[in-house]
Amino acid sequence: MYPGRHEPLIDHELFERVQNVLRKRSGNGTRDRIHAHYLKGWLFCARCRDEDTTARLVYNVSTGRNRVRYAYFVCRRSKQGLCDLPHLPAETVEDAILDHYRTLQLPTDFAATTRRLLEQVVSDEQNTTRELHANLNRQMKELDQSENRLVDLLADGSMPQAKVRMKLIEIKAQRNRIEAALTNTSEELSVGTTVLRHALDLIADPYSLYLDAGPDVRRLLNETFFECFYIDDLEDATALRITDDKTVMFADLHSAARNHPNLAADKPRTSRRDAHLRAVTVSNKEVLVVPAGFEPATSRV
Repeated sequence: MYPGRHEPLIDHELFERVQNVLRKRSGNGTRDRIHAHYLKGWLFCARCRDEDTTARLVYNVSTGRNRVRYAYFVCRRSKQGLCDLPHLPAETVEDAILDHYRTLQLPTDFAATTRRLLEQVVSDEQNTTRELHANLNRQMKELDQSENRLVDLLADGSMPQAKVRMKLIEIKAQRNRIEAALTNTSEELSVGTTVLRHALDLIADPYSLYLDAGPDVRRLLNETFFECFYIDDLEDATALRITDDKTVMFADLHSAARNHPNLAADKPRTSRRDAHLRAVTVSNKEVLVVPAGFEPATSRV
């Protein structure tokens, strides 16, 4: 901003407020409404994926003739007529995702076996770590002795001072490396076992955890367990089909569970995307997308 020669009509503070408002709106100055939802960004269209196309489900809120607001998810490509996925009521999708969390739970015997093996690994690693620490401590003592001998040589002048100082610098560098190794071996073991223990705790009963959580916590749980969800409805429009891409850690846990000896004989192997069906009601009419019972049915339904 450059100062003009005329007296300003508004002060600088008001000007900045107006600029901030304009920056938050679209190019034509229209107010853009942003509807927040904890599932935004996590839902994708399964039909578009089957056609090798990636399309998010967009969250929209519409107001009907009776002034009632209806929240729903719709495929972004359906607005261009490129996808026939119907509008899905937000409440229906929320309930379906909640029910899908039941598929996260690991079999009890697998979880118990994993915990037992984890404790064995921790015990073995602790023994190895103790041996490594003992070896590093021995090296530290040897360095201390070498340092003392060099100091004595420096004091009686039987060795060139420059050479003694170089040796002392080398010893100091070795001591720093050993001290770092002592710290890192303990920290790496602690972090690795803590992460796996927490993962097993989270997956012990993910459905109840998600059920009792608020929107912010649910979003964090989705971020922890899943990369994304793929949503589709069945041909008779009475159920949602949900598949997912899990995060690497939980995908590996479920892959290990499927290959567990006690389960391999009973369950066929499935792909990484675990499908889950849940009975729901869907609609293609934007204004009338509403869960059953929300308002009386009309002749237009």
